[in-house]
Amino acid sequence: MIQRILSNNTFLFNLNSFYQLMKPRVMSLVIFTCVVGLIAAPVQVDFITSALSLS
Repeated sequence: MIQRILSNNTFLFNLNSFYQLMKPRVMSLVIFTCVVGLIAAPVQVDFITSALSLS
């Protein structure tokens, strides 16, 4: 029983650590900057190309 509780806490800790490692605020700023750059580009960028570059 105790082992299962410790295992569950370890999983949640690892999940939380992974989420913090991804830095969601920074990544959303990067994606926003890319979208603005694609919109402000002097040439028209194909939708499929831009969607693939953002994913």
